[in-house]
Amino acid sequence: MAIIQNPMETCATIQEAIAYLLTTEREDKDFYNTLYQLAEQWGQSVGCPPPQPDTGLGYLFDLNEWIGYTKALLEQRCPLPPLGEVGINLDGQFFNLMKLIESTSVHQIEEYMVDSFKKIDEINRREIQNYARRFPMWGDIDYRTGRGSMVIERANCLKEHREDFIWLYNRLCDHRSRYTLVAILKYWIGYNFEFLGRCKEMLFPDYFDPDILPISKDEVIADVGAYIGDTAFQFAQLYEKCKKMYCYEIDPSNAEKARKNTQKFPFVEIRQKAVSDHNGTLCLNLNSSDSSASQVTDEGNTEVPAVTLDDDIKEPLTLIKMDIEGAEQSALRGCKRHIVQDKPKLAICTYHGNQDIWQIPRMIDAIRNDYKFYMRFNGGNLFPTEYVFFAI
Repeated sequence: MAIIQNPMETCATIQEAIAYLLTTEREDKDFYNTLYQLAEQWGQSVGCPPPQPDTGLGYLFDLNEWIGYTKALLEQRCPLPPLGEVGINLDGQFFNLMKLIESTSVHQIEEYMVDSFKKIDEINRREIQNYARRFPMWGDIDYRTGRGSMVIERANCLKEHREDFIWLYNRLCDHRSRYTLVAILKYWIGYNFEFLGRCKEMLFPDYFDPDILPISKDEVIADVGAYIGDTAFQFAQLYEKCKKMYCYEIDPSNAEKARKNTQKFPFVEIRQKAVSDHNGTLCLNLNSSDSSASQVTDEGNTEVPAVTLDDDIKEPLTLIKMDIEGAEQSALRGCKRHIVQDKPKLAICTYHGNQDIWQIPRMIDAIRNDYKFYMRFNGGNLFPTEYVFFAI
């Protein structure tokens, strides 16, 4: 692996090297040394030093998290809040936004979104278009015109479900959660990169925040969407261990990697199954560009067994995490008994569709109305993804 001089090419090479090492068992020290040299070169270009050189899965996860942070700082202009600008009249901003939606038509909302998009520089407009094409969960958008099904769907969602957004805002239990919701909506309407960038989680992994998610050694966890075992690994780094963690992963290749990556954790059990609202068989559509984004569809290219958590896990659950590319609502219907009887803590991704952000909280509230709700945002601000809804 040769040193590359172009900073952006360097960043891409680091990400490719991390992906390669995560999916192989290579422990070549020279390879890791070259990887660190590349990271050091990238760190100098953005003014943020990389993690200290090391080897192994933990170092690769730390390095990958650092890459995401530095890209957000540089490529996506994701600043930390300037000192002295923390105080924000958040309620005023949210309800002004709701009044704007109430007083305008869907067409006017669409036109405002289009005008806002056209003010973005062309490079980032292209990036937004390409991201939507790579992960076709929200609709499409044309970088030249700012129009597309994503704009239409989001405008309709805002107009038709204004009361649902007000309900959710009032149910969120801390300032940070409400800020996250406002930031996402401000991006939808006006592509406000800076506001979104300020609420990015900098301290903790995607599904774990010790301030709102207390964890004991006796937890029984369902990790739905285990990928290559990264959630289990991050859990072990943060909380050390639990009584049991059932890790569900539908992609056969990812499931095998998860077994290897978690073999030193005796509390982890990998189950290569889809989690749904029924038992049977589903089809898996493998995403050629990113295996973490493979989805269950009616016409997928690989058959996988499907189960409900209610039937597949007999013991009480204390925590359910879901990140399954838009199948979260179906999986939630299949664990209704656990939610009613056990009241497990829930960490559910709500960014895989334009409707999920309010539909999933409504769904959980209809099953049990005594949860406390929170949100955290772990993505970059060029396109708002990686936000997690917590019910505690």
